[in-house]
Amino acid sequence: IVFGAFAVLTGLARPVAVLDLSSALITLTLVLTAAVVAFTRHTDPALADRFSAKSGLARLSLATLGATFLLYVSGILVAGRGSLTRCVGWPFWRLIPDDTAGWPQVVRLALAAITVLLIAWLVVRTLRARPVHTAQRRTAAVAGLAFLAEMAIGLIMQTSGSTMLLLMAYVAAGTVL
Repeated sequence: IVFGAFAVLTGLARPVAVLDLSSALITLTLVLTAAVVAFTRHTDPALADRFSAKSGLARLSLATLGATFLLYVSGILVAGRGSLTRCVGWPFWRLIPDDTAGWPQVVRLALAAITVLLIAWLVVRTLRARPVHTAQRRTAAVAGLAFLAEMAIGLIMQTSGSTMLLLMAYVAAGTVL
């Protein structure tokens, strides 16, 4: 996390930074997906060996994944030179003067609001899903707690100012999410 933040803050070109972050997010998604599938298959060996987005929960998961990916990558695209926006996943719920002015930040804030709703909806739907898949519920609970931690730390930084420790906790919660 710290190395990535250092690399981004010290001047990676936007296309390289987008490629770097996209690769990391895709890798993280594949590892997490493999872990959830493995644990789910362990408790439900009859689970089919195919990708399916037929269920509402699967479609909601994909929509949430896509929105979160776009939100994280858009941080690089709207960030000003040396801005912390390149390092943090979620916007600070306000327009940042050092970042790209105008509609790109507004669109990113709107995307963040939509993503918040999608994450909350996904966590609730997963926790209420029947039949019960323990691995999926655990993943939803961890994601929900990481999301709440990231939002709470962001609120603390908004009201009290940021410190390096708060920024590291904020980025770590986002990484877990």
